[in-house]
Amino acid sequence: MEEKKPKSKNSALVNLMLGFLCLGLAVYEYFRLTEFEATGGTISMYDIESIAYDIGGLWGVVGLWGAFSVLFFVFAIKGFKKNKK
Repeated sequence: MEEKKPKSKNSALVNLMLGFLCLGLAVYEYFRLTEFEATGGTISMYDIESIAYDIGGLWGVVGLWGAFSVLFFVFAIKGFKKNKK
């Protein structure tokens, strides 16, 4: 009977891509919110971004996306290490 390999490599790659996506969103939100703060007006945000903005301003939103990015990178690293065994 063949031993099936865990799908941790695929999930690790997905987590790695999600980490880079969240990192890109952090950079995008930084520039978008910097322009918003300079010009004023209104801007649309998701509820969680709005809460983060109310608490920490620009850096609260950037930090939120950065934290998601770090979380996905940690999951990716764990997945790659699990696949090495």
